[in-house]
Amino acid sequence: MPRRCAPSRWLAIAALALLAGCAGATDGAEHPGDPYEASNRAALERNLFLYDTAIEPVVRAYRRSLPDALRQGLSNAFDNLATPRILVNDLLQAEWQRAAETFGRFLINSSIGFAGLFDRAAQMGIARHDEDFGQTLAVYGAEETPYLVLPLIGPSNPRDAVGHVVDLALDPINYLLFPVAFAANLTGSTMERFARDPDTLETLRLESIDVYATLRGAYAQQRAHEIRNGAQADDALEEMDAFDRMDGPDDIATGAARPDF
Repeated sequence: MPRRCAPSRWLAIAALALLAGCAGATDGAEHPGDPYEASNRAALERNLFLYDTAIEPVVRAYRRSLPDALRQGLSNAFDNLATPRILVNDLLQAEWQRAAETFGRFLINSSIGFAGLFDRAAQMGIARHDEDFGQTLAVYGAEETPYLVLPLIGPSNPRDAVGHVVDLALDPINYLLFPVAFAANLTGSTMERFARDPDTLETLRLESIDVYATLRGAYAQQRAHEIRNGAQADDALEEMDAFDRMDGPDDIATGAARPDF
C-alpha cells in the first residue's frame, strides 16, 4: 500500500522482510526490474540518513511525551481522515462490498467515534482496510517496473509514484488552509505511524546482509499482497515461482529469491 504517510511504508516493508526471514543476499548480478540500482541505492542512503538524524529522534520523543491511549486516538483519527481516498479507490476497483464497509466505518467513527478518535466501527465488527491509486492502476493492468527509491517516500515504482500524487489530491484535508494543514497532517501522521514500531527498521538494518535488496524484495511482496486484497489463492504458485528464481545454493539454504518484478 503509497500512503498518507509515505515514510511509514519503510516500516511495513521492513516488518514483512523480517517476518519472511529475508537475508537480502545478492550475487551482484543486475536485477532485471531495477535498471537504476546505483541511483536507487544512493537515494536509500539519503533516506536512511534523514531518518537517523531527523525522524527517529523526534519519534522517540513523541513516544515518550504522549501516553499510549492518546497516541492510539491520534492513530484512529488519521486513519479516519484517509477514508475518502480509500472509498474512491474501492469504487474505482468495483469493490462494492469494501466500499460499503469503508463508507459505513466513516459514518460510525466520525459520529459516535468522536471524529475518528475511537474506532467504534472495528468494535462493531467492521474491520479497516486500505486502498490506494497505485493499487487501482494495477487492477487496470499498469505495470510496476522499474523499481525506484524516491526521496522520503522510499520504495516505489512509476505506477505507485503516480498513485501517490493522486492519493494526495484525494485527501480532503490537504485543501484546507494549504499548505499549513497539509504540513500538519503529514507531520502528525508521520510521527504517529513511525511511533507504532520504531525498532523494526533498525532491526532489519542490523540483521540484513543487504538492506537495499531486502527492502526491494519485500516491497514487491507487500504490493502484490495489497493488490490482491490479501487473497492467498495464488500463494502456492508463487512459492513455486520463487523456488525457480533462486540464484544458487546460498539462496536455497536461506530461502531467498529475487523478486520477479
